[in-house]
Amino acid sequence: MRLTRSLALALCLAPATYAIDLPAVADTTLRTAQPASNFGALPQLQVDNSTHALIRFDLSALPPGTTHASIAQATLRLYVNRVTSPGYVGFSRVESPWTEATATAANLPIVGRDAGGPLQVTDANTYYLLDVTQLVRDWVTFPSTAHGILLTAPLPTTVFFDSKENTATSHAPTLTVVLKGPAGPPGPKGDTGAQGPQGIQGPRGFTGLTGATGPAGPSTLAGLLYYRRYDFTAEGNSNYWFTLPCPESHPYVVSGGCGHRDGNGVADDILVNYTGPDSINPTGWRCMLDNTSSSSRAILWWAVCAK
Repeated sequence: MRLTRSLALALCLAPATYAIDLPAVADTTLRTAQPASNFGALPQLQVDNSTHALIRFDLSALPPGTTHASIAQATLRLYVNRVTSPGYVGFSRVESPWTEATATAANLPIVGRDAGGPLQVTDANTYYLLDVTQLVRDWVTFPSTAHGILLTAPLPTTVFFDSKENTATSHAPTLTVVLKGPAGPPGPKGDTGAQGPQGIQGPRGFTGLTGATGPAGPSTLAGLLYYRRYDFTAEGNSNYWFTLPCPESHPYVVSGGCGHRDGNGVADDILVNYTGPDSINPTGWRCMLDNTSSSSRAILWWAVCAK
């Protein structure tokens, strides 16, 4: 993919980032029709009007010293195995401890405010992504509150997500955390070049009319543009819908794109169906793509945001 001149400048100005994948450490289904039964060993997480799902992640894999400010973005990635009835799935914060082996509908943990979404689920055998940046920032600031997420759905929605026990497709729920890298030390100052010869002074020109004073413009592009990047691995024969949102500090999306990250011979396996501003969320850049290969492929998603 060829970069424009403005995008190349934005890349130079944007802080370095890198991502860490955190697979779920606990997940289970809760069925109100069977309130005393535990379903933590099932390979799928069922979500409908009377059946919910719990998912929890271990944040201890994040580097020591990770803070609220060092998290650039956090994304929940779920794989939809089956869709009996398409619809919307809601996500709520879990406010009390639970275990995969003992959780039931009868001892449902305390549920708090929304964690993101709702997420519209329409297709099976597809990954769905949800921005949970604020939720993970809160978990990092207050680790004792990181009890996970509860998934619910209204009628007529009925969907099945892969759990971490699914060995057939092995698409466990995953939390991808993009961290801001530290700034490197300043380099040494270079030597001053030799002064060139003074040229011959030309004749003085006529004095022109004084023009109107225009508004003061910015002295530099530094700080006006922000480059947001998201790298991930696209599983074989899968399609993805995702909107990369701009941060509150730079809320206007001016450019973006997605595609195969490395630009080598297997780039033709990635079919981009749409790339452009999100019509629903105009502060983000939306991409829809398919991995037509049976093998996984490295994907790069990016957006250029402005103040």
